[in-house]
Amino acid sequence: MSNKRILKNYMYNASYEALILILPFLTASYISRVLGADGIGGSDYTASFAVVFASFGKLGIDRYGSKHIAYKRDKKESRSETFWNIWCLQVISTSLSTLFYIIFFINLGSSLKLLFLLQLPIVLSVFLDISWFYIGLENFEKIVVRNTLIRIISVISIFIFVKNYEDLNKYILITSLSSFFGCFTYWISLIKYVNKINFTKVNIRPYIKESLIYFLPQICIQLYTVADQIVVGSLTSLTDVGYYSQSLKVPKMSLAFITSLSTVLMPTIANLYEKNNIEDIEKYLKRSLEITICIGIFGASSMSAVSRQFVPLYFGKDFNLITPYMMIISLIAIIIPVGLVFTNQFIIPTSKNREYIIPIISAALVSLIFNFTLIPIIGVGGAVATVILSELTATILKVVLVKRYLKISSLFKGTYIFLLFGLVNFILVNIITFFLEITILSLLLCCILCFIFYGALMIIFNNPIKELLYDVYSSWKSKISIK
Repeated sequence: MSNKRILKNYMYNASYEALILILPFLTASYISRVLGADGIGGSDYTASFAVVFASFGKLGIDRYGSKHIAYKRDKKESRSETFWNIWCLQVISTSLSTLFYIIFFINLGSSLKLLFLLQLPIVLSVFLDISWFYIGLENFEKIVVRNTLIRIISVISIFIFVKNYEDLNKYILITSLSSFFGCFTYWISLIKYVNKINFTKVNIRPYIKESLIYFLPQICIQLYTVADQIVVGSLTSLTDVGYYSQSLKVPKMSLAFITSLSTVLMPTIANLYEKNNIEDIEKYLKRSLEITICIGIFGASSMSAVSRQFVPLYFGKDFNLITPYMMIISLIAIIIPVGLVFTNQFIIPTSKNREYIIPIISAALVSLIFNFTLIPIIGVGGAVATVILSELTATILKVVLVKRYLKISSLFKGTYIFLLFGLVNFILVNIITFFLEITILSLLLCCILCFIFYGALMIIFNNPIKELLYDVYSSWKSKISIK
């Protein structure tokens, strides 16, 4: 895959992830005011259950499906056969998960039964979710353009139909249906890329074992990324779920943009591994790590530094108590992306199942132990601490386990200076916020200062990104000279 195509796919994916970042960013502030912590808590609590059941339906397919399509992408016949085999397995698993979800909420003696029903489209969307197919083809344009329209319609609908707490049901239905129709758009142009299904040739057996290998980690992932909201709601209150989910919202939204490069490079590296091109794999990994760490540390330090200004202006004064939580949770903007570089760009493309499973199971155990230990004692603060501990556990173990295949010290060489940049950025901007009133202008000033301080440090001191930009500039200048 050429660097030009990687850049094109990255821009498509980054644009889409930026859209995913911007649109919820537009609605979250509005929703926090019209629904309040109780409404948000009810929505996120019930959605957490739907997401867990949806994960059962996916059966880990979204983690390995793109890899198999990348292997076969040059031959339509074998590509079609692979697609239909994997999708038929997905239909079977999703049918079972949908059935169990319906049985679950029907037998639930709770006032939330209607909310669980309204979340059903999230589970049903897995039937249609074939994003892994387009990722394997490295056709990110199809994913971006179609989903953009659905998400914009969803946001407009929220502003039109959701006016107060009484509209909670409408809000949940809009968000769950947007997931369903977003997946539906993947099928519009599928016929161009695969032949019609031949049921006599469908064979799901070769993929069952791999699905089970990825299924357990997928469920474990839910234990420390989604189930925490279930635990908070079960052990405290829906209001606390609302506070906790809002403190996570902005840091998690930023992850979408930071991790775009990992998604784009996964099929490329799978293709390189198929050709046994380890040298190029390490080259891509190193460059990706440098970019991810640079952006991740900037994001984490900046979000944490401006939290005191941001929270009351964005979520409203009723959410002021989440300020310290958001300052701490901002750390995931660097912890998670680093781990995903190794997962998406090496562990999954090279089928290192042991290295994939151990960190996830370990993180799930850490999440389970600390959630049930800390939440009853310190409430939302316990959930916040657990998120950081579990994600840190997963990332550290990934790095340790791939040491036998990669030169870790070489991959991270030169990146540690970004920690210093982030620390200086956080300290300077955080001090300044103490002397400013909480206004939109002061928040804007703080954001600008984050760019100025971090950017100045990158210009003054030598670092990998400065060298990369210089190389790009030199290459561009030489091409201009030749012309």
